[in-house]
Amino acid sequence: MRGEAKRSQRVWDGEQEEWEDWDHVYFLRSSVTGGVVSEATKTGKKRYTYVAAGGGVVARQELTDTDTQIVGWQMTKGRLSEKDSLIQIAVRTFKP
Repeated sequence: MRGEAKRSQRVWDGEQEEWEDWDHVYFLRSSVTGGVVSEATKTGKKRYTYVAAGGGVVARQELTDTDTQIVGWQMTKGRLSEKDSLIQIAVRTFKP
């Protein structure tokens, strides 16, 4: 299986005139298709999960820092991008 497994980046904060902390993203891949099915943060918390069909991504679930789940559905053929999301549903997850 090939492809990126981890991405790290650091951003320059012009106001503070210093580098921000490193941001790491881990890519979880399908053993069947080899495509990315989820992304996780450096702590292992899920950030995005993708639903693939017809050779592209048709939906993306996002779990925000406040544990809000957002699902974006792609209604056209091809890859999902934020500007192409036609329907988004936000669900607040309450912990008992």
